Amino acid sequence: MRIADAEERAYSSILDAIAAQRYAPGDHLSEAKIAEDLNMSRTPVRNVLKKMTASGILEYSRNIGCRIPQLTPHDMENVFSTRILLEGQAAESAAKRAARVEIERLEDLLEKGRKKRITRTGTRRATPESTSRCT
Repeated sequence: MRIADAEERAYSSILDAIAAQRYAPGDHLSEAKIAEDLNMSRTPVRNVLKKMTASGILEYSRNIGCRIPQLTPHDMENVFSTRILLEGQAAESAAKRAARVEIERLEDLLEKGRKKRITRTGTRRATPESTSRCT
C-alpha cells in the first residue's frame, strides 16, 4: 500500500471515529493503537495526526501527544452564534423555494398541533400562530 493511500485511509478512519464519538473530548489518540487497529505502520498514522493537529482537528500536548480538543464556553458561544445565522438563512431559503403542496402540508401540521394544544388545555388562546396563516 502506498503511503498516500495509507494516509488517506488513516485520515478517513480517524475522522469517522471522531464523528461517531468513539473518542470523547480530552481523549488521547494513541498512534500505536490506531496503527494496529488499521493494520498499518505507524508512519502514515503519525503523518495524519500531525496534519490533523495543524488543521485544528486535534490538539497536541507535550508528554501527552494528540488528543481530542475540549470545547470551552467561548467555543460553544461561537458554535451557537454560527448556528443561529445558518439556520435563519436556511429557513429563509426554504420558505422562498417552497412549493404550494409543501406549504399546505406545513399548515396542516400546524393546525394539528393547535388542535392537540386545545385538547390538552381545554381552551384556545389567541397567539400569533393561531391568528396567522401561511400564504
